[in-house]
Formats: sequence, C-alpha cells, structure tokens
Amino acid sequence: MTEHTKCTKIYIKDFNPKNITKPVLEELDKHFRFSNNYCELFSPSGIFIIEKNKVIKKVPIDAPLKYVDFEEVQLILDNSYFKEEEVISQIPFHNFYRTITRFYYSRDDDSKSKEKAKLQLIIEGHYENKINALNSLSTNRINKYTDFVVDNLYFLAKEELDNYLMKKELNVFLSLLK
Repeated sequence: MTEHTKCTKIYIKDFNPKNITKPVLEELDKHFRFSNNYCELFSPSGIFIIEKNKVIKKVPIDAPLKYVDFEEVQLILDNSYFKEEEVISQIPFHNFYRTITRFYYSRDDDSKSKEKAKLQLIIEGHYENKINALNSLSTNRINKYTDFVVDNLYFLAKEELDNYLMKKELNVFLSLLK
C-alpha cells in the first residue's frame, strides 16, 4: 500500500481534451519531463491498475470540488484521491481495460521526477496505432505524439494556487493550451 501525498488536481472547466492536437503537444514538448504507460481495469469489484508488473486496487476517497476563477478561465480544484492497495491474489475475470500513456510536463528543469515539481501538467491518452505506444517511452523522439489521442488533461499542484509562483507557472501552461 502506498501513502497519499497531498496534491490537488486542477481541471479547466468546459475544456475539451480532444482540442489538444499534435502541434500543441509539440509546442508543449519543451517542458516534457517523462512519460509512463499503464493498464487500467474496471470491474464490478473495483478499479485496478497494472504498472511495472504490479496489480493495484484503487479505492476512491472523494472530496468536494472547489471552483476558482483564474485569468479568464474557471478552474475546478479536486482534492479527491485514490487509496492504493496491492493485490496479492488475482484480478477479476470480468473486466474492461484500457492502456493509458501519461505525459508529464513541468517548467522546473530540476523536476525529472514527479516528486520534485510543484506544478505539473499531465496529459493522458491512448494511441490509435498501437505500435507508437511502444515508442512513447523514448523521451527524445518528437514523434511520440503521432497517432496520440488526448483523453484527459489536468494539473497536479503540490502547493496552494494563491502562491505567486504557482499562478505564474499555471498561466504559462494555460497560454500554451489556448
């Protein structure tokens, strides 16, 4: 079981992730830090992820949403999280699964790991062409965005949004997404 670190997911209200096209991803690439692939399973027994040969059950812990106006957009702050429990036995037989690629972006050059960055832009999606999923872990290839379809986009903040530096970082990313 892993410990939950206090992070807030920040969503852009009424923003369609499908608007993120390859040219936008290529512009964001200067802030790219790393990526990972995992499999998410949905079953009557719960939600599970398979990552690095481990099966983990995700138990949702909900928190109320908070709406904030910021630079002409409305943001949704979500402090909900998943408690993770390692699965020792087997995964449920009846399930629906999807393979997800997650790209991490940060303006902090020292944030090669997700533990260091105070604010990250996270883009999740899948490949229409499954071959590119294998190539996506190569961080020096710009064509990692070929055939990539964005399914979800959010920011992960480790500090409060009223912090001046957090606002500045968020504003940079929002301007790139317009």
